[in-house]
Amino acid sequence: MPHVIEHLDDPAGTLEAIARVLRPHGFPAVETPVYDTLMYRLLASAPETAAGTR
Repeated sequence: MPHVIEHLDDPAGTLEAIARVLRPHGFPAVETPVYDTLMYRLLASAPETAAGTR
């Protein structure tokens, strides 16, 4: 779930639902962006970022 969980109304409930359907010892892969980094600041000041924004 890359860059999704921060947009959910009930992230804990969603993770609980995912945990119910995972195989034993399985784990969800969750990625949340961190905007307070040097790389983000450098890319944000570029004319065109990797995400296509600006």
